[in-house]
Amino acid sequence: MATTWFQDAKAYIEQKTAHNATTIGPFFPHTTLAGHYQLAEPQWWTAGFWPGILWHHYHATQDQATAALAEQLEEKMQPLLSDPSKLDHDMGFMWTLTSLARYDLTHDSKAKTNALLAATLLLGRFNSAGRYLEAWNSWQGADDTSGIVIIDSLMNISLLYWASEETSDPRFAVAATQHAETILREFVREDGSIHHMVNFNSATGEVLEKIGGQGFAEMSAWSRGCAWAIYGFAIAYHYTQKPEFFWLKPIKQRSILQMQTRK
Repeated sequence: MATTWFQDAKAYIEQKTAHNATTIGPFFPHTTLAGHYQLAEPQWWTAGFWPGILWHHYHATQDQATAALAEQLEEKMQPLLSDPSKLDHDMGFMWTLTSLARYDLTHDSKAKTNALLAATLLLGRFNSAGRYLEAWNSWQGADDTSGIVIIDSLMNISLLYWASEETSDPRFAVAATQHAETILREFVREDGSIHHMVNFNSATGEVLEKIGGQGFAEMSAWSRGCAWAIYGFAIAYHYTQKPEFFWLKPIKQRSILQMQTRK
């Protein structure tokens, strides 16, 4: 019986992931250079990606060796939860794909504790004056970054929403929703493209500067930032059902459909 393209693709992904589990092992690949993975430290923002892939593989195959490797990687990240100075707002990226994924699949109590601790640390970055999650650590380096917010942050709010549901504590969800509302109000340009960074006065919440950041030019549409926005607002809409978050049309028109017409 002939297989479908989906079955073929699934089999290839499973084979490739199993191969990578052997070649990469308990390390954190970040980017590739000349066909080889460059490794990062456990505190880097992409640290959760590889164990997250492993948990997807475990979900599909129930391969215990894959789960063991994902747990080993999570253990390497564990000390960071006791040293928040090494962490920033990307705790959502990191522990949603590790501890929370593990808890969802195995109901392991330690994984739940880790995920809740990460969510609590993330909540601690919420600035009530500006209603935003502080991106970086202002106590490190010479520059005051306490007012910096970046569009990537929308990828972290699902951890806060989960924590509210898990604990029946509304503070996590309130912070997530207010942060998403701030992003919607201050980051989206009239043409539907996205600012990468906005700098707020951390004491008053006043917007000081809107910065292009990543991308081709200061006012260009950074495709990855637009993707963060689409995904993040979908998360916010899923949990709140607020219609203002269901606004994908402007981004599609500006950042997707227009790109398709370029030669």
